Amino acid sequence: MADATWTGWNNFDELRIGYDSNQPDTVIDENWDDTMRYSVGVDYRLNSNWTLRTGAAYDETPIPDPEHRTPRIPGEDRTWVSVGFGYRINQSFGIDVGYAHLFVDDPKLNGVPDNHDPSEAPTGAHSLSGDYDAAVDILGVQVNWKFR
Repeated sequence: MADATWTGWNNFDELRIGYDSNQPDTVIDENWDDTMRYSVGVDYRLNSNWTLRTGAAYDETPIPDPEHRTPRIPGEDRTWVSVGFGYRINQSFGIDVGYAHLFVDDPKLNGVPDNHDPSEAPTGAHSLSGDYDAAVDILGVQVNWKFR
């Protein structure tokens, strides 16, 4: 199996937080890019009860550069590696188990101001620079029940 998926993130220009008070909205410039995700996978039916699965994917980040990366969304390119199996207990019941590890490029923040727009930052505003050490582990279990 193989897949290529395009996601139109370029519509996500800003994150706007509106308040019920007279306080002006907080506007965070996002300016995200469109992305692609590429994946390949294999299902191997070992016998009538067991199916083995494995796959890999490369998932681009929509965040264009470290200046647009925020601590709220420290995204970066990801490589997925996954394994799993399916076991059919009988004609009506089965179980699927899958595990994926995401290797994430270590995100970097580069002088992100509090309000994310340096031209509007008040005097004495703080900024954030730094690196993240990122990885993700996902475990999924599913029970299948066919009604007859």
